Amino acid sequence: MEGSRRRSSYPGGSRPLGAGRPGDAGRRPVRAGSSSGRRNGGNRRRRRRKRLMKRILTAAFCLILTGGIAFGVSRLAGSFHFSKKKKLRAQGIELLRGGDAGGAVSAFDEALAAAGDKSKTFNIDVLSYRAEAEMMLDDFEAAKHSWDLILEQGGDPISGRYMKSFCESRLGNKDQAVALYREALGMEEKGKTSPGYEQALLAAGEACMEAGDHEGAKVLYEEALRTTGGDGRFESRVRCQMGLYQMAEEDYEGAADSFYQGYDRLITSYKAGTGASLDQAAAAITEENQADWQLLKKLAFYQAAVCEYMQNYEEAKSRFETYIQVFGPDEAAQHEIDFLNTRIR
Repeated sequence: MEGSRRRSSYPGGSRPLGAGRPGDAGRRPVRAGSSSGRRNGGNRRRRRRKRLMKRILTAAFCLILTGGIAFGVSRLAGSFHFSKKKKLRAQGIELLRGGDAGGAVSAFDEALAAAGDKSKTFNIDVLSYRAEAEMMLDDFEAAKHSWDLILEQGGDPISGRYMKSFCESRLGNKDQAVALYREALGMEEKGKTSPGYEQALLAAGEACMEAGDHEGAKVLYEEALRTTGGDGRFESRVRCQMGLYQMAEEDYEGAADSFYQGYDRLITSYKAGTGASLDQAAAAITEENQADWQLLKKLAFYQAAVCEYMQNYEEAKSRFETYIQVFGPDEAAQHEIDFLNTRIR
């Protein structure tokens, strides 16, 4: 089945903040203070802002997907007899964990065919693995169909709706994504959230931002911050998303505060201590914790970027340089440093 694919990158992928357009080399700079200079400077700043927001909205989905697509949805494996269907299921899981998502989908399809319609518990389990593989392939239309089948056969009605919401978000169907998210949330017991909640929330917020519904994203994020229940890592992700919303609204001071709070909540979750430097935070989190490691990278990059937008060029350059020192060579960060060198006298 041909899926709906969307490119994701971190944190580059499109022209970096400070990069000029082709053909700019060799042009005479416009005299500072002239009306055309002010107008052109303003246009360039607006173009850079648009490029940044386009890039970070694309990159933000990586934050949700980082560390694989094991969403923690409960699977009901049961005690199945050693049979053809069980062998195919095991083969599919092995292929999935080995990175062959396409081969895994084929194996899971064969397992479902061997099981027939009467093995609902087995089918729900295999379908959840198949949905995971389809999402790894960015085939969100197929994954949505798998979640439909899971719900039809009696799978978890709350987590199933959250994951359908996630798929709708990735397909660009903002209204359906938000509706499914709210439907699932309304089914929760007070004070509890089911597996898939975090992914559905963050993806629905991203879908709102991509659709230009910044207010819708704001409402989702603010609601989430009121119900994080002391989960520092989850709050850190929400704060990061809130910062991106604020950057889109050109509220750079608010964005800087959100990124700082997100950074602080993340590092204190790893006992790094409030105010820990980036290298100290990286030493506490380590690359083994892949999802939080990528979140740390994004927060560090965005903190530097928002400094640039606030025209704190020296601080922005220092942050980008520290970013490279901690995380290694990075094309996007280096482009920002090269641009900032043209602004620092």
